[in-house]
Amino acid sequence: MSTEIANYSPFVKTKRGEARALKELDGRIKRAIIPMFDVLALNRGVVAEADVEKHLEKQVRMINLAWLEQGPCYVDLFDVHPNARAMNGVHPLEFVGALLGKSRIPFIPVAGLGRDVNYLVALRSLIANGSSAIAVRLEVEDLLLPVGLDSKIQKLLGQIGAEQLTLHILIDCRSLVGQDADKLKNVIMAALPALRLLKPSRLVLSASSMVADANGFKRNSVNRIRRDDLSLWLGVCHAGFTDVCFGDYGVIHPDYVDLDPRVIKPSAKIRYTTSSEWIFVKGFQWVKDTSQHHGLSVELSQCREFRGADSWGGDYIESAAAGRAKYGTLETWVTVDQNAHITLTSRQVERILFAARQTTISSPKVAAE
Repeated sequence: MSTEIANYSPFVKTKRGEARALKELDGRIKRAIIPMFDVLALNRGVVAEADVEKHLEKQVRMINLAWLEQGPCYVDLFDVHPNARAMNGVHPLEFVGALLGKSRIPFIPVAGLGRDVNYLVALRSLIANGSSAIAVRLEVEDLLLPVGLDSKIQKLLGQIGAEQLTLHILIDCRSLVGQDADKLKNVIMAALPALRLLKPSRLVLSASSMVADANGFKRNSVNRIRRDDLSLWLGVCHAGFTDVCFGDYGVIHPDYVDLDPRVIKPSAKIRYTTSSEWIFVKGFQWVKDTSQHHGLSVELSQCREFRGADSWGGDYIESAAAGRAKYGTLETWVTVDQNAHITLTSRQVERILFAARQTTISSPKVAAE
């Protein structure tokens, strides 16, 4: 697959719900994205090498479920504890890389300016074994001093033997909640000229404005959340940086925590993406069945923005509103929400960038629709 047409990178966790969301995407959407898989952190107390290995094998199975026989994807172990090791002291990155190699998934390993020496050594080993591209994931803190940023990245590439590889740069702003959007946009635009000096094959700007939980919403309510992550990217794009692709975390907050459902009883919900907002339909505490999703889906289907069966997720919502025999689990609804989100966003970003690249910087702003 040519990465030239991949204008969108959804950042997803290696959870079954999100993996299935990718699996159920239309083939055209799959060809138009390069997903970024964040390997899930170890559960608390997991330190034994055999248990670490078991955890990593599960995460690779989720990547296989999502992306087997597809195009390139990014894989990052940013959330895995730096001291974790698989059997015989093998670094988790090397272990995951070997398993993905057996599956013939063309993954692009992800580096970062703050990774420890053992992570860099593992990256160097992967690259020596045949990686054709490398991605560098930058946090907001990395962008604050743009002078010399290109030199820092070049030094990193030298340390891992990646100077000759195709370079991808992922700017990850994570949650925008509590951040000054205008200030952040200025920080990003000040750093982009330095990043362009590296002639990356692909530049991605990713962020999230999804709420961390539903606690701020009333039971049985319909709420709206602005897609400020999209607005941030649009501001950068409209300032002339039309070479910057879009990335986001979809309906999942970046700081996801794997809660024990035996202890925490979350509310049923649907998070439905529109061109500029999420419609967040909240039910009540979920215990064993999700039949309340019938009523939630009816509420959503009555919203003017509901698009019907425009995706696997949209079809599921439509059938839930009509009355299904079964409504699945909460994990099912992560799949539904994320699948509908990625489908809409991929098409939306494609339209925006096509229009923006046909205009000059002085042209009127491109509409988000």
